[in-house]
Amino acid sequence: MPSKRDLILDIVQFSLDLAGIVDPTGTTDAASGLMSLARGRWLDAAISGVSLLPYIGDLAKLGKLPRYAKSIADAVALAVKDCRFANELRPAAQRLKDALDKVPLHSLPAGAQVHIRRIKSDLDDFLRRRAYHPNPKHELGGARGVKGTRLDLTADEAYELLNDSRRCLEVPGAKQLVAVSKGKIYVFQPDGVGGFHAYPSSGKEIADKYSTIAPKVAIMLNVSFKRLSRME
Repeated sequence: MPSKRDLILDIVQFSLDLAGIVDPTGTTDAASGLMSLARGRWLDAAISGVSLLPYIGDLAKLGKLPRYAKSIADAVALAVKDCRFANELRPAAQRLKDALDKVPLHSLPAGAQVHIRRIKSDLDDFLRRRAYHPNPKHELGGARGVKGTRLDLTADEAYELLNDSRRCLEVPGAKQLVAVSKGKIYVFQPDGVGGFHAYPSSGKEIADKYSTIAPKVAIMLNVSFKRLSRME
């Protein structure tokens, strides 16, 4: 599998190529061509050079689609398990999705449409995932001297839990989510920048603050509601 850096650069470069198709000024094609030269991909650079001529060479660029599709599939597969990489990937993935939305899919060759649909599906699946942003106040192995109840989960474990609908519950009428893992309770708090951070919680806190889902949490823990409300 290519390096994380190369996977992200592939997505950025694909975004530039797509922008070149819908904006024939040549600016984005030139940027894509420079990226190819910097990465040592001389063939890609030649293709982008052809595309500097308005409206010509766009179909040549579509010859890169199979490689781009594989890079995106590899990137998404890695981002499902790697919290840090997922956070690095998300801005580039969103830009690529925005570029794809502007491409007149019906005007492309049938083979190109297949690749584009696959890419869009992979991107949609990834972008629907909740983002996890570790908070030093709580994070396992976080900065010393920072006060806060420590998690006993790694960032990758918390990220996986956050996106597991069987173990992570939405709180009706609230922005928080409550999750259970290995007999312990965690609250995921929105961080104001499109993601969540987590902290360990108690049964008493859940019963007091999130009473609408407390019965479900009790069932997940295999305890009575009364017992849950007394858990510190």
